[in-house]
Amino acid sequence: MIRILALLVASPALAGDPGLVALAQRVDAAGSAGLAPAFAACLAGQGDIERTAAFFVPHGWTRHQDSETGQVELLSDAASYRVTLYVDTLRCEVGSDALDEAAARAALAAVAETLAKTLGGPLATGESAPGCDAADLGPAQVQLALRGARCATTAAIAAIFRFPGGPDA
Repeated sequence: MIRILALLVASPALAGDPGLVALAQRVDAAGSAGLAPAFAACLAGQGDIERTAAFFVPHGWTRHQDSETGQVELLSDAASYRVTLYVDTLRCEVGSDALDEAAARAALAAVAETLAKTLGGPLATGESAPGCDAADLGPAQVQLALRGARCATTAAIAAIFRFPGGPDA
């Protein structure tokens, strides 16, 4: 079953975490390093388009800006996912119709393990709404929403990172 990952991040201190940045720098054009580097790049970018794009563009990703929708997409023909940033909000999404729940959960676990070294705590889980898992990762709150559950809004898998200070935070 496909799930949606909605990551609500609450700390700009994560942007400079050396482990997170090192993981984010493993982004490659084919996406062969997996989703964890893309998730880490979204976290380290903190919703800033230029900072986030800097992890992808040097590795062969192309940047497409749509002034009508206020979206910037980072795309690679070889990768199984796309990255979408929003001009008017502090939000970064990693999404795909081709990914599965196991890949997304494994990526989240890798990012959690990387951050736990700095934050000194494991991922704590709970339930935020019927059918939706929630977790705290240091200053980050993570919500895992089941497709078809009341908290899910799309059939595609996506990791949605929202940052403090953005209008939709």
